[in-house]
Amino acid sequence: MIDKCQEGINSNLYNSAVVLSENKKYDEALEIFKVLKKSKFRDSDDKYKECQYMIGTAYLSHDKYDDALTIFSELKQSKYKDSEDKYRDCQYMLGTIYFNQEKYSWALTYFSQILTYKDSQDKYYECHYGLGLFNMESGHYFDAIERFAKIPSNVKDCTDVINECNYCIGVNSLKKENYQNALNYFGRIPASYKDTQYKIYDCHIKEGISALYSSISKAESYFNKVPDDYKAESDIFKSGVNEYAVKLYKEMSTVNRYDSSNIAGQKEKLSILKKYDTEGKMYSEIKKRMKPVLDIEGMWRWREDDLRTTYSEDKGWHEDIRYWYYMQLNNGKIGYGTNIDKSTKSKGDFWYNDMGTYSYSITTKKFTFVAWTRDGYSVTYDGKKIRTFDGYGDPESIHFGGTSVDAYATQVKSYN
Repeated sequence: MIDKCQEGINSNLYNSAVVLSENKKYDEALEIFKVLKKSKFRDSDDKYKECQYMIGTAYLSHDKYDDALTIFSELKQSKYKDSEDKYRDCQYMLGTIYFNQEKYSWALTYFSQILTYKDSQDKYYECHYGLGLFNMESGHYFDAIERFAKIPSNVKDCTDVINECNYCIGVNSLKKENYQNALNYFGRIPASYKDTQYKIYDCHIKEGISALYSSISKAESYFNKVPDDYKAESDIFKSGVNEYAVKLYKEMSTVNRYDSSNIAGQKEKLSILKKYDTEGKMYSEIKKRMKPVLDIEGMWRWREDDLRTTYSEDKGWHEDIRYWYYMQLNNGKIGYGTNIDKSTKSKGDFWYNDMGTYSYSITTKKFTFVAWTRDGYSVTYDGKKIRTFDGYGDPESIHFGGTSVDAYATQVKSYN
């Protein structure tokens, strides 16, 4: 009895829903069919889907694509009529709307699911291109490159925009003093692109300037990568090396101008100062200041005697070559020498004096050289002592103008 009553109720509801559907009142009909399909009354499920389909179609005709998409997304699961096509059409239309609004990320979510539908693939790549341009404008160059890289070259040539991204990354790295990273990205684009070649030169110059304070040779290796004419016009180079020259000038200004103990090192610094003092004033001043030690260093001479036969108690008669280094003032000579045995290459040391006396003074160019009875000698400049040497010291510790006698002797190879 109850079942018959319920069937009668359902039958009346069904007939009412059919009438509503025929009168295109699909929303009202849908609600009735939704109830009836739960009890599987007659073809209520099909009628329910038909109402959904008609409502979705109406949404489409009124450009309510989000609402239509929700309906057709459900219908396509059961492959009802052409719901799959209408579902894709909704996605396409939504993607197009967002594309036209330049909301490319939203558009991508739709086009990426329907790449084979109409021109969705073209719009998909256009979205990546648009996002790439947006990333470029925002300074997110790595993200931009990633977007552009997704676009096949036969679809759109992104060479110029990728070059621009690499260029901007290189410029930013240069500003942050990350020179290797800058060179890496400048190296990815043609040197002829904008001023890329000059930016590469600037990287090498800045690397060289940084290296000046730790290794001159390393700095030079960087500077040598840059043409001289570019360095001559580069404010970066001129200001950088001049700043280092000022530091070197201040350092050399504090050195005792009469100290010849490190003349070789001082001469090397003077040479560097000459190279990097762009105006030459600091170099001229320091050179003038160093004149005492430069003059005394210039008075020393090197001489090699001929092969000779000598006698000693420990070796007897043997051949050796005499090397000696001396200072010559006017016509007088005095010096320290080394005998090198031709066969054993062993050496012995001796003093040479050609001035007629072990105690002698000569003044020349304001220098005074004083030698006395093998105990040593001293050199003064304008009354100020430059250095005193011990006549009996180890050759390695006896220096003339910064270079040991023994070091000079080993340079001569003619006795081989």
